[in-house]
Amino acid sequence: MSYRRAWLLVQTMNACFAEPVVESATGGTHGGGASLTAAGVARSPHTAHGASADELFRPLLATT
Repeated sequence: MSYRRAWLLVQTMNACFAEPVVESATGGTHGGGASLTAAGVARSPHTAHGASADELFRPLLATT
């Protein structure tokens, strides 16, 4: 999955819920990133098992 495709999916997910499920941080000295919001954590069955957003999405972004 391309980086652009991943961000389009994030934007779509955020638009589908009353409150955002993923928030992003602009890059800079320490780089940017994204993380699940409290609403995203509440809606993700994977976080209940201790998986972080990074662990969940990195394999998808690594494949092109």
